[in-house]
Amino acid sequence: MKKLLLVGIMVSFGGVSSCVPPPPPESPMLKITDTTFVKRDIVPAELRAGLVDYKFQGTNYQAEWITCQLKKSKGVVFVMHRDQYGFDNKEFCTGWIGQTFLAAGYDIITVNRPGYAGSTGKPDFGGPQSIAAFEAGVTALQKQNPVMRTIVGVWGYSTGAVAAAFFAKKHRGISWLIFGAGIYDLEDLLRTSQSSSLKQEINGVVKSFGNKGIEERSIAYDVEGLPKKIQIYHGKLDVVVPAAHAQAFRDALASAEFDVTFQILDGVSHEIPVAPHSQILEVLLHALSQ
Repeated sequence: MKKLLLVGIMVSFGGVSSCVPPPPPESPMLKITDTTFVKRDIVPAELRAGLVDYKFQGTNYQAEWITCQLKKSKGVVFVMHRDQYGFDNKEFCTGWIGQTFLAAGYDIITVNRPGYAGSTGKPDFGGPQSIAAFEAGVTALQKQNPVMRTIVGVWGYSTGAVAAAFFAKKHRGISWLIFGAGIYDLEDLLRTSQSSSLKQEINGVVKSFGNKGIEERSIAYDVEGLPKKIQIYHGKLDVVVPAAHAQAFRDALASAEFDVTFQILDGVSHEIPVAPHSQILEVLLHALSQ
């Protein structure tokens, strides 16, 4: 497959566009200054969780799935964790990520990646075994609860965006994607990231799987099959995954006629404090419902 050309320059604005060039400069950056947690009432939801057996390359593993269901919802969102943690099967519905989507009116589902929380196996940086685990987990949870069959959206942050993107490609009925501080082209980040730990992880992928491993984890190589509506947000000060990386992916998507919203976050690095991060997602989810 031929990779989309990721070339571009980070700009100090955010906005909405479905074509190149980017939006006009009068569209301001979103300034993230609030670090105080905004207290709200907990949105009640029914939590279910379980383990399902699956086989990958001849070896047996288990995938842990978790769901949070409202009495009435706008649809189901698949959310994906990053490298630092998996989702807790007791606190998924009451944590800030779960509560943000539940408060916006969405049921949520997840499957922990191999090597995280209750899912067995070794972490594979959102590669083929992660996708196999997702498919096994989602199939199992949907059999138990048919209401969860209609997945309308997918969200992933940082390395979670890798896994989220490839999951979305396998489910053609999904309407939208939200990427935060996403990783789209591992080869590009070997050149541009200032994070030695991220580069070490990527080099580990190359050592274990060769160049094929890069392609299997770089959504920029083939965006065909992704939902046409995609929202991207990224910190201006991010040196782990530079904002130029996100800008270039946005430009590539726009040139492929995707409906792309791109938002640069002023004063933000790779880590976004909980309160403003929740507020960013609230704004994006509200825009999707309009």
